[in-house]
Amino acid sequence: MEDQDVTGYLPANPYLTNIHLSLGRKNLTTNRIQMSTQLLKSNPTKVWGLTAVILFALSMVLNYGSLLIQPVQDRGEGQIRTLVNPAGYAFSIWTLIFFAILWASWRIFKYAGPPSQALYRATVALVFAAIANCLWVPVSFGGNQLLIMLDLMANVLPLAIAYCYLVDFLADAPKSYRSLLWPVSVFMGWTSVATIVTIASFLQILGYNPDVLIAMTWAVALTVVVLLLGLFFLYKNDIAFPLTLAWALVALAVQHWWVEPLGYVYVSASVLMVVAIAYQRFVMKRAIR
Repeated sequence: MEDQDVTGYLPANPYLTNIHLSLGRKNLTTNRIQMSTQLLKSNPTKVWGLTAVILFALSMVLNYGSLLIQPVQDRGEGQIRTLVNPAGYAFSIWTLIFFAILWASWRIFKYAGPPSQALYRATVALVFAAIANCLWVPVSFGGNQLLIMLDLMANVLPLAIAYCYLVDFLADAPKSYRSLLWPVSVFMGWTSVATIVTIASFLQILGYNPDVLIAMTWAVALTVVVLLLGLFFLYKNDIAFPLTLAWALVALAVQHWWVEPLGYVYVSASVLMVVAIAYQRFVMKRAIR
Protein backbone atom coordinates (compact mmCIF):
# COMPACT_ATOMS: atom_id res chain seq x y z
CA MET A 1 0.00 0.00 0.00
CA GLU A 2 1.48 3.28 -1.15
CA ASP A 3 2.10 6.08 1.25
CA GLN A 4 -0.50 8.83 1.00
CA ASP A 5 0.07 12.56 1.51
CA VAL A 6 -1.90 13.33 4.60
CA THR A 7 -0.65 16.92 5.11
CA GLY A 8 -3.90 18.25 3.74
CA TYR A 9 -5.79 16.47 6.51
CA LEU A 10 -3.63 17.86 9.27
CA PRO A 11 -5.08 20.72 11.29
CA ALA A 12 -3.68 24.19 10.45
CA ASN A 13 -1.06 25.57 12.79
CA PRO A 14 -2.43 28.90 14.07
CA TYR A 15 1.06 30.09 14.94
CA LEU A 16 2.31 29.62 11.37
CA THR A 17 -0.88 31.16 10.00
CA ASN A 18 -0.35 34.31 12.08
CA ILE A 19 3.25 34.53 10.88
CA HIS A 20 2.13 34.33 7.25
CA LEU A 21 -0.53 36.99 7.83
CA SER A 22 1.93 39.28 9.57
CA LEU A 23 4.47 38.87 6.76
CA GLY A 24 1.75 39.57 4.22
CA ARG A 25 0.69 42.76 5.98
CA LYS A 26 4.29 43.87 6.34
CA ASN A 27 4.96 43.31 2.64
CA LEU A 28 1.78 45.18 1.76
CA THR A 29 2.78 48.12 3.96
CA THR A 30 6.29 48.13 2.48
CA ASN A 31 4.88 48.11 -1.04
CA ARG A 32 2.58 51.02 -0.22
CA ILE A 33 5.45 53.04 1.24
CA GLN A 34 7.57 52.33 -1.83
CA MET A 35 4.74 53.32 -4.15
CA SER A 36 4.14 56.54 -2.19
CA THR A 37 7.85 57.36 -2.26
CA GLN A 38 8.02 56.78 -6.01
CA LEU A 39 4.92 58.92 -6.51
CA LEU A 40 6.44 61.79 -4.53
CA LYS A 41 9.68 61.54 -6.49
CA SER A 42 7.84 61.56 -9.81
CA ASN A 43 5.53 64.45 -8.77
CA PRO A 44 7.45 67.30 -7.09
CA THR A 45 4.22 69.29 -6.69
CA LYS A 46 3.11 66.73 -4.10
CA VAL A 47 6.38 67.13 -2.21
CA TRP A 48 6.05 70.89 -2.06
CA GLY A 49 2.34 70.60 -1.28
CA LEU A 50 3.03 68.32 1.68
CA THR A 51 5.78 70.70 2.82
CA ALA A 52 3.31 73.59 2.67
CA VAL A 53 0.78 71.64 4.75
CA ILE A 54 3.39 70.87 7.42
CA LEU A 55 4.77 74.41 7.57
CA PHE A 56 1.36 76.12 7.68
CA ALA A 57 0.29 73.70 10.42
CA LEU A 58 3.47 74.57 12.33
CA SER A 59 2.81 78.28 11.80
CA MET A 60 -0.71 77.85 13.15
CA VAL A 61 0.59 76.11 16.28
CA LEU A 62 3.26 78.78 16.82
CA ASN A 63 0.84 81.67 16.36
CA TYR A 64 -1.90 80.30 18.60
CA GLY A 65 0.66 79.18 21.17
CA SER A 66 2.13 82.68 21.25
CA LEU A 67 -1.31 84.12 22.07
CA LEU A 68 -0.96 82.56 25.51
CA ILE A 69 1.98 84.90 26.06
CA GLN A 70 0.88 88.09 24.31
CA PRO A 71 -2.12 89.06 22.13
CA VAL A 72 -1.27 89.65 18.49
CA GLN A 73 -2.57 93.24 18.52
CA ASP A 74 -0.12 94.10 21.30
CA ARG A 75 2.96 93.21 19.28
CA GLY A 76 4.19 93.52 15.75
CA GLU A 77 2.21 96.03 13.73
CA GLY A 78 -0.01 96.75 16.73
CA GLN A 79 2.75 98.02 19.03
CA ILE A 80 2.85 101.63 17.79
CA ARG A 81 -0.39 103.56 17.49
CA THR A 82 -0.98 105.28 14.16
CA LEU A 83 -4.06 106.36 12.23
CA VAL A 84 -3.91 103.12 10.22
CA ASN A 85 -4.05 100.67 13.12
CA PRO A 86 -7.17 98.44 12.94
CA ALA A 87 -9.28 97.46 15.93
CA GLY A 88 -8.05 94.41 17.82
CA TYR A 89 -10.98 92.18 16.83
CA ALA A 90 -9.87 92.36 13.18
CA PHE A 91 -6.96 90.02 13.92
CA SER A 92 -9.45 87.18 14.41
CA ILE A 93 -9.38 86.80 10.63
CA TRP A 94 -6.19 84.77 11.13
CA THR A 95 -8.35 81.80 12.15
CA LEU A 96 -10.02 81.84 8.74
CA ILE A 97 -6.68 82.37 7.00
CA PHE A 98 -4.94 79.47 8.71
CA PHE A 99 -7.67 76.90 8.15
CA ALA A 100 -8.28 78.07 4.58
CA ILE A 101 -4.63 77.99 3.54
CA LEU A 102 -4.18 74.59 5.19
CA TRP A 103 -7.17 73.29 3.24
CA ALA A 104 -5.82 74.74 -0.03
CA SER A 105 -2.36 73.26 0.58
CA TRP A 106 -3.91 69.86 1.31
CA ARG A 107 -5.93 70.00 -1.92
CA ILE A 108 -2.76 70.79 -3.85
CA PHE A 109 -1.03 67.83 -2.20
CA LYS A 110 -3.93 65.56 -3.18
CA TYR A 111 -4.05 66.91 -6.76
CA ALA A 112 -4.21 63.97 -9.16
CA GLY A 113 -4.62 65.76 -12.47
CA PRO A 114 -2.09 66.18 -15.28
CA PRO A 115 1.24 67.79 -14.32
CA SER A 116 1.09 71.58 -14.23
CA GLN A 117 4.14 73.82 -14.14
CA ALA A 118 2.00 76.72 -12.95
CA LEU A 119 0.64 74.73 -10.00
CA TYR A 120 4.15 73.56 -9.14
CA ARG A 121 5.49 77.12 -9.05
CA ALA A 122 2.50 78.32 -7.05
CA THR A 123 3.11 75.59 -4.47
CA VAL A 124 6.80 76.48 -4.15
CA ALA A 125 5.82 80.10 -3.54
CA LEU A 126 3.34 79.01 -0.86
CA VAL A 127 6.13 77.15 0.94
CA PHE A 128 8.21 80.34 1.09
CA ALA A 129 5.16 82.23 2.41
CA ALA A 130 4.72 79.55 5.07
CA ILE A 131 8.37 79.89 6.13
CA ALA A 132 7.98 83.67 6.45
CA ASN A 133 4.79 83.18 8.44
CA CYS A 134 6.54 80.82 10.85
CA LEU A 135 9.32 83.38 11.33
CA TRP A 136 6.83 86.14 12.12
CA VAL A 137 6.22 84.81 15.64
CA PRO A 138 9.79 85.20 16.96
CA VAL A 139 10.28 88.39 14.93
CA SER A 140 7.13 90.01 16.34
CA PHE A 141 8.17 89.29 19.91
CA GLY A 142 11.46 91.06 19.23
CA GLY A 143 9.58 94.28 18.50
CA ASN A 144 11.97 95.36 15.72
CA GLN A 145 9.69 97.14 13.26
CA LEU A 146 12.21 96.86 10.41
CA LEU A 147 12.41 93.07 10.76
CA ILE A 148 8.64 92.86 11.12
CA MET A 149 8.16 94.93 7.96
CA LEU A 150 10.64 92.80 6.01
CA ASP A 151 9.01 89.60 7.24
CA LEU A 152 5.55 90.80 6.17
CA MET A 153 6.95 91.71 2.77
CA ALA A 154 8.45 88.23 2.62
CA ASN A 155 4.87 87.01 3.14
CA VAL A 156 3.21 89.25 0.57
CA LEU A 157 5.69 88.69 -2.28
CA PRO A 158 5.48 84.86 -2.48
CA LEU A 159 1.71 85.05 -1.94
CA ALA A 160 1.43 87.40 -4.92
CA ILE A 161 3.57 85.02 -6.99
CA ALA A 162 1.47 82.03 -5.90
CA TYR A 163 -1.69 83.97 -6.74
CA CYS A 164 -0.51 84.75 -10.28
CA TYR A 165 0.53 81.15 -10.97
CA LEU A 166 -2.74 79.82 -9.55
CA VAL A 167 -4.64 82.09 -11.92
CA ASP A 168 -2.64 80.55 -14.80
CA PHE A 169 -3.31 77.04 -13.50
CA LEU A 170 -7.04 77.62 -13.07
CA ALA A 171 -7.39 78.82 -16.66
CA ASP A 172 -7.22 75.18 -17.82
CA ALA A 173 -8.02 73.31 -14.59
CA PRO A 174 -11.42 71.77 -13.75
CA LYS A 175 -13.94 74.09 -12.10
CA SER A 176 -13.67 72.14 -8.84
CA TYR A 177 -10.19 73.61 -8.32
CA ARG A 178 -11.26 77.25 -8.58
CA SER A 179 -11.72 77.33 -4.81
CA LEU A 180 -7.94 77.09 -4.42
CA LEU A 181 -7.62 80.81 -5.14
CA TRP A 182 -9.66 82.44 -2.40
CA PRO A 183 -7.54 81.28 0.59
CA VAL A 184 -4.44 82.78 -1.03
CA SER A 185 -6.42 85.91 -1.88
CA VAL A 186 -7.59 86.44 1.72
CA PHE A 187 -4.10 85.73 3.06
CA MET A 188 -2.55 88.20 0.61
CA GLY A 189 -5.18 90.85 1.31
CA TRP A 190 -4.69 90.81 5.07
CA THR A 191 -0.89 90.73 4.95
CA SER A 192 -1.00 93.66 2.50
CA VAL A 193 -2.94 95.70 5.07
CA ALA A 194 -0.57 94.56 7.83
CA THR A 195 2.40 95.66 5.71
CA ILE A 196 0.92 99.15 5.28
CA VAL A 197 0.39 99.44 9.04
CA THR A 198 3.94 98.30 9.74
CA ILE A 199 5.42 100.76 7.25
CA ALA A 200 3.57 103.57 9.02
CA SER A 201 4.90 102.35 12.37
CA PHE A 202 8.44 102.10 11.00
CA LEU A 203 8.31 105.67 9.67
CA GLN A 204 7.17 106.84 13.08
CA ILE A 205 10.14 105.09 14.72
CA LEU A 206 12.49 106.84 12.29
CA GLY A 207 11.22 110.15 13.64
CA TYR A 208 8.55 110.97 11.09
CA ASN A 209 5.81 112.30 13.36
CA PRO A 210 3.53 114.46 11.22
CA ASP A 211 0.83 116.66 12.68
CA VAL A 212 -2.75 115.44 12.71
CA LEU A 213 -3.69 117.04 9.39
CA ILE A 214 -0.78 115.49 7.47
CA ALA A 215 -1.30 112.12 9.18
CA MET A 216 -4.97 112.19 8.21
CA THR A 217 -4.04 113.11 4.63
CA TRP A 218 -1.72 110.11 4.43
CA ALA A 219 -4.38 107.86 5.95
CA VAL A 220 -6.95 109.03 3.40
CA ALA A 221 -4.45 108.52 0.57
CA LEU A 222 -3.72 104.97 1.76
CA THR A 223 -7.47 104.34 1.99
CA VAL A 224 -7.87 105.40 -1.63
CA VAL A 225 -5.03 103.08 -2.64
CA VAL A 226 -6.60 100.17 -0.72
CA LEU A 227 -9.98 100.92 -2.29
CA LEU A 228 -8.58 101.04 -5.82
CA LEU A 229 -6.63 97.85 -5.20
CA GLY A 230 -9.78 96.09 -4.05
CA LEU A 231 -11.75 97.34 -7.06
CA PHE A 232 -8.98 96.13 -9.37
CA PHE A 233 -9.15 92.61 -7.97
CA LEU A 234 -12.93 92.78 -8.14
CA TYR A 235 -12.63 93.70 -11.83
CA LYS A 236 -10.59 90.49 -12.16
CA ASN A 237 -13.55 88.56 -10.67
CA ASP A 238 -11.86 88.08 -7.29
CA ILE A 239 -14.29 88.71 -4.42
CA ALA A 240 -12.19 87.40 -1.52
CA PHE A 241 -9.48 90.07 -1.78
CA PRO A 242 -11.81 93.12 -1.69
CA LEU A 243 -13.91 91.51 1.06
CA THR A 244 -10.75 91.19 3.15
CA LEU A 245 -9.91 94.84 2.53
CA ALA A 246 -13.47 95.82 3.48
CA TRP A 247 -13.04 93.89 6.75
CA ALA A 248 -9.87 95.87 7.43
CA LEU A 249 -11.49 99.20 6.57
CA VAL A 250 -14.38 98.58 8.97
CA ALA A 251 -11.86 97.71 11.71
CA LEU A 252 -10.03 100.97 10.95
CA ALA A 253 -13.30 102.88 11.24
CA VAL A 254 -14.07 101.27 14.61
CA GLN A 255 -10.60 102.08 15.93
CA HIS A 256 -10.49 105.70 14.73
CA TRP A 257 -14.13 106.76 14.87
CA TRP A 258 -13.18 109.66 17.16
CA VAL A 259 -10.88 111.17 14.51
CA GLU A 260 -13.24 113.17 12.33
CA PRO A 261 -13.64 112.92 9.40
CA LEU A 262 -11.27 109.95 9.07
CA GLY A 263 -13.75 107.50 10.60
CA TYR A 264 -16.34 108.49 8.01
CA VAL A 265 -13.77 108.02 5.24
CA TYR A 266 -13.05 104.47 6.41
CA VAL A 267 -16.75 103.63 6.66
CA SER A 268 -17.51 105.15 3.24
CA ALA A 269 -14.66 103.21 1.64
CA SER A 270 -15.78 99.90 3.17
CA VAL A 271 -19.41 100.49 2.19
CA LEU A 272 -18.36 101.36 -1.35
CA MET A 273 -16.29 98.18 -1.51
CA VAL A 274 -19.17 95.99 -0.32
CA VAL A 275 -21.62 97.67 -2.71
CA ALA A 276 -19.22 97.15 -5.60
CA ILE A 277 -18.84 93.48 -4.66
CA ALA A 278 -22.61 93.00 -4.44
CA TYR A 279 -23.10 94.76 -7.79
CA GLN A 280 -20.47 92.63 -9.51
CA ARG A 281 -21.68 89.45 -7.87
CA PHE A 282 -25.42 89.75 -8.48
CA VAL A 283 -26.22 92.46 -11.02
CA MET A 284 -23.40 91.93 -13.51
CA LYS A 285 -23.64 88.13 -13.45
CA ARG A 286 -27.39 88.28 -14.06
CA ALA A 287 -26.86 90.65 -16.99
CA ILE A 288 -24.31 88.24 -18.50
CA ARG A 289 -26.72 85.33 -18.16
